[in-house]
Formats: sequence, C-alpha cells, structure tokens
Amino acid sequence: MKRLYGINVDKERWEVNLVNVSKAYLKYIEECYKKNPDYYLHDHREYELIDKKCGDKYQFNCYGIEQVDEDEFLVLETCQPAMYRYKLENSKVKKLHTEYFTKVDSINNDKILFTWETINGQYRINKIYSIRDNKIIAEGRVWRGDIEVLHFDNSDNAMLYVETELDSSRLGDFRLLYTVNPDTLEPISDCYSELRDTFIKAKSMDDIENIRLEDQKYISMIEDHIYEQKNIQLHSAKEKILTKLK
Repeated sequence: MKRLYGINVDKERWEVNLVNVSKAYLKYIEECYKKNPDYYLHDHREYELIDKKCGDKYQFNCYGIEQVDEDEFLVLETCQPAMYRYKLENSKVKKLHTEYFTKVDSINNDKILFTWETINGQYRINKIYSIRDNKIIAEGRVWRGDIEVLHFDNSDNAMLYVETELDSSRLGDFRLLYTVNPDTLEPISDCYSELRDTFIKAKSMDDIENIRLEDQKYISMIEDHIYEQKNIQLHSAKEKILTKLK
C-alpha cells in the first residue's frame, strides 16, 4: 500500500522541496519504478518542509510525508523503518507517536495496519493504529498471524482477513480463520478452526479468544498424549533390545 510513500500535504500552507537531488538521480528512480513497482520501499529522499505562514523550515530523510492535522504529520523515515507522528511548531519538532514495522498497509482514512516480524518469520505482531485517536487500538495474541486488508471497488470500504496462529511444538501450524470489520474491530464471519475442521460462531473478539484458548487446550492434550506414547514405545523397544542381549 503506497499511501504513506510520497508527499501529501496542504500545499496552500506548506511547501515541500527535495534537497540535494539531481536530475540524473530522479531519472534513475523513474527507471527503477519501471522495473519494480514496489521500489517505493527503497526510495527515500531528503525533504525540506516550509511553513508558508511563518517561514519555519523542517528537514526529514524519509520515504514520505502525510499531513493528518493542521501542523501534525506522519513521516515514514528510512531508519529501521519506522513511522513517526510529529507536531511542527516554531521550528521545533515534537514526536507524538512512534511505530516500528516490517510491513505497513492502509485500512481506511483513519486506520493503518503495522506488522512487525522477525527475519525468520517465526514471530509476528500486528497493530492497528488510529490517526484520529493517535494510538494503537488493536493488538494482542488474537491479532498475531497473517492479516490481509481487502478493499472493495477501490473505495475506503475494507475488511480484514485474519489467520491467527496457534502455538504447537509437535503438531505443526494450526490456525483460526475469520474476517473483521475494521470500524468495530469485531468479527463479521464465523471462525474456522483448522484443528477441529469446523466453523464456530463468533460475534466478538472475546469469542475468538475463547476459541483460541480451547484449541490450545486440545493441542496441549494431544501433544501430551503423543509425548507419553513416544516414551512408552521407546521404553518397550529398549527392553526388547536388552532382552535379546541377555
């Protein structure tokens, strides 16, 4: 999602200039975009933001800048990467929020999905950030796993398709599948349990959490049984081997 990649400000109030960028570099960037539509992930530049009302200047080395209030901006900076929310006033930059991520996706005009995961992909955290409230409004165990933002008719209408991972050291990856309304942050479909191979009624995220906990209990019971049977088999085999040596 390219929403945060680029410049989106009130041009009557703010002037944005590229700093120390040659025509040759801009031509190179254009060629990179032709070869790879996702090149915006690597296209970071130094921008100068000028307040036309008072002449105050601010500089950012970033992927993009998005104005969200009269003097507040979301800035996607190049280190890590991370999104910062800044308030610009009297030539001073005040940091209001910070969010690190490995993937970012716009849900609607108010909400942004941030995903952070380890290099090996074994651990993942999803957070939903509200621009209006300037805070994370959804995170936690049921939001781990894969979340896909599905937009309809190229509009702001969207839903979240979620696959929540269950913890299992012996049975492999089992998941819960469901969809969520991004406005209410509540499920809008039944929840499919891969472990039980069945759909289960879910009217709230509390229902999803209860389903997850129940499946985790079943997984623990199955794993304990497998571990117990394994020990019995090994002990039996050991006795047979030693008996033959007598």
